[in-house]
Amino acid sequence: MKKHMKLLLSLVFIVIPFAISVIYFDVLNRQVPQTFYLKTAAGDIKAGSPIAPGRDVWFGTDADGYHIFFEALAGLRITLLFVIGIALFCFLLALIAGAWLSFKKGIFDFVTDAVLTSYYFIPQAIIAYILLEPVVVETLDGFVYSRTTRVIYTTVVLALVLLPTTLIVIRDEIRQLLKRDFIDSAFVLGAGKIRLLWHHVLPNIKSRLLIIFTRLVYQSIMVMAHISFLAIFFGGTDVCFGPGCPSPPTKPAVRELSSLLGYHMRELYSSWWTFVVPLCFVVMLLLAFQLLSEALENSEENR
Repeated sequence: MKKHMKLLLSLVFIVIPFAISVIYFDVLNRQVPQTFYLKTAAGDIKAGSPIAPGRDVWFGTDADGYHIFFEALAGLRITLLFVIGIALFCFLLALIAGAWLSFKKGIFDFVTDAVLTSYYFIPQAIIAYILLEPVVVETLDGFVYSRTTRVIYTTVVLALVLLPTTLIVIRDEIRQLLKRDFIDSAFVLGAGKIRLLWHHVLPNIKSRLLIIFTRLVYQSIMVMAHISFLAIFFGGTDVCFGPGCPSPPTKPAVRELSSLLGYHMRELYSSWWTFVVPLCFVVMLLLAFQLLSEALENSEENR
């Protein structure tokens, strides 16, 4: 029952908010509501944006008047699609490379182990920052690359950043299965490596691969959140140049959840709700994928 409860909760936290976001903003074509100021019954202005949470605006607005709850809800669907895309691309690369490396032994195996395991000790966000900053941050002359190029580049870079550690895990999972007696029997009967992987290995580790994928989505969310604190926003960092710019003079070109988190971090002590509301959405997604991973792992152990 506990296992099913975790699975149910994870799906509720993922599917329902995503469905609401898609229906509201894409199907019904609604926009994020804006409220620049509140008036009293006499018509006097009693509050201007950013408006604190209250009876008039339950979750408050940001400095541009956008209702922060709806802004976070709109960003959720974008974030979820991108992190699943990043995780899927990384997973497929890791599966192909991990399957190939699982048959390699000797000095080659020693060298790849030494190189790949070093990534366990290197902060992934720092690597991502170094690779992304020259491409996604706006220059004085504007963005060098189009939004589509920036999104694709960011997706590829984040997938490659997560690749080494994922590759090791998948390689080790395959190697564990290659030690089984029925694999030796398949070799004796003449099965080639590709047939062996497709017909004997993958069917027996598919549940483990699904667990790895859910953890990879979790990691993708974490890395995107981390680089947002360094003002590297998914889809591009819009930079204001010249006098009258805010401090810091950066804002996200695509307002997805992790970018909202990094963007509103500077307002934590003045307009705390603009940071806390996106944070709650990010925590909800992290909790959902953690519960999903645990539910799948419990199911695997009870087999």
